[in-house]
Amino acid sequence: MYTGYPCLKQVSLLLILITAPLLAFTSHAGTPVNTSEPLSNTFSHFEFTDGYNLLTFSGIHRWGHEHKKRYSFVPYVGAGAGVAIPYVETTIAGVETREYQVTGLALQVFAGTEFFITDPFSLYIEYKLNYADMSADLTGGGTIELEPTTHFFIFGGQWHFY
Repeated sequence: MYTGYPCLKQVSLLLILITAPLLAFTSHAGTPVNTSEPLSNTFSHFEFTDGYNLLTFSGIHRWGHEHKKRYSFVPYVGAGAGVAIPYVETTIAGVETREYQVTGLALQVFAGTEFFITDPFSLYIEYKLNYADMSADLTGGGTIELEPTTHFFIFGGQWHFY
């Protein structure tokens, strides 16, 4: 089993589809909140900026990587777990929260294939699914809970140094 990319540099182009429909909070400052109301009824500003940051440790299994040669395919699959660390930016009734927070568990699974054009250069295409169970603390009390799921379609080139 191989547990990492055998390259030092990688160039990728990402096509990202983010679905985060689950914003679950039932009270704010002790007052019940209708979970189907527009965010603007509660938040004057709401962002998880500076990236939907996930720190994960992953294992990868590659088939045929020891026999890679010109014009060969090397398929792979992987999975990992870690934590979500977004920059939480909210304003509720003039009270701001602006900080990085470790907000919960992050999981990912991925699969792809690498095609070797020459011995040191390859192209790859990959699908990756990320999930996070996030609970961010708000200044002044309360939390925001989300479960975003992201789908990544990644392709690019790699130069292998070995």
